[in-house]
Amino acid sequence: MQGDLTAVEIVANQASISEVLNALTAKLYFRYDTSTDLDGVINGIYSGPLEHVLPRVLRGYSYVIKKQQGAIEVIVVGRSGNLSVTVEAAQVAPPKITSPATQWRVPAPAVLKP
Repeated sequence: MQGDLTAVEIVANQASISEVLNALTAKLYFRYDTSTDLDGVINGIYSGPLEHVLPRVLRGYSYVIKKQQGAIEVIVVGRSGNLSVTVEAAQVAPPKITSPATQWRVPAPAVLKP
């Protein structure tokens, strides 16, 4: 692995994804976190800006790339297609009406019919 964030070259020969990401961490302003095993193996030469190289290295995984203050962070959440996400609907209370006009409004009296 050589280069910087704008032009990196990775030469991989039966390298695991975790080995490649660890090499990037050691040489660049790069950090990664994962909730899955990165045991996939890659071969070949990967070159270009790191944000373009990472999608090729991480093919087959679901991930998020975050760029901030000259650094890149990757969060790998699992293998593509194997991720199940459950989201609960938020319980939202209706908004309270706090307009001054509503505080002065008096309901109209009921009209009695004879």
